[in-house]
Amino acid sequence: AHDTNAYPNLYSTEFMISGTAIDADFANAKLYGDFDGTWSGSGSGESLLGTGTVAGGRVTFGPGINRFIPAGQTLHLYLVAALSTTLTDQAIIVATVQANKISVRRSSSGASTENGSDLTSTGAITTNVVADRFVVTGAPASVAQYSALGTNITVKATDSYGNTDKGYTGQVYFTANDPLATLSW
Repeated sequence: AHDTNAYPNLYSTEFMISGTAIDADFANAKLYGDFDGTWSGSGSGESLLGTGTVAGGRVTFGPGINRFIPAGQTLHLYLVAALSTTLTDQAIIVATVQANKISVRRSSSGASTENGSDLTSTGAITTNVVADRFVVTGAPASVAQYSALGTNITVKATDSYGNTDKGYTGQVYFTANDPLATLSW
């Protein structure tokens, strides 16, 4: 917990996003802060400062973050984006994030806005869809005895959101519960 009535405090901030990342990739962006400068990787060692509002390539937090910054301390900010659940496997997402505005309240009477243009970070990640299920299409509910299937069956390895794992190399086996059935491929 922190004293929201103590000054100076971080009041609001805005980040500009560019690259192949889109507004939807930052729709659930969260801003975390800490004073030790070490990201825990999960947000468990940091304070959640807010959830962003996204529009036109900008992610805004505040006004009203009100995170006290003690004398002699540096407040480290971490912008965390939860990517869309619709992904293309092995796609590269590039984002440049620039702190556009940082507003710090020095007293209860108002906030001063400082240009954060020197706070820029660029990074890229490669998406990796990991299959946890198979989706089978084209299989009829039943086939008449002694007749061919007459259709192609497609099996896709997907994650729980339906994204295809293009790198899946495991095996798929077909079986029949009819002892007279013949399976060929």
